[in-house]
Amino acid sequence: MRIDFGDAVPTNIAGVTAAHLAYDFLVECNRIIHRNVFLTGGFSVSFPGPGVERAVGGGTPEWIGGFINVVVNY
Repeated sequence: MRIDFGDAVPTNIAGVTAAHLAYDFLVECNRIIHRNVFLTGGFSVSFPGPGVERAVGGGTPEWIGGFINVVVNY
């Protein structure tokens, strides 16, 4: 919960004032190494949307992430 001074009157707000939180871009690659071994790797970038910008006050950086996952079924 936070206080918003939108109309010069303090108002308690729970959550965000805009539903759109971020623009996401994800690239994922799946590879079968063996019939029981699978490899997945990915990279993602999320750009803040209006909901996050209004909640934080602007200047929010992009979120960058990546992953590698190995699954072995036996």
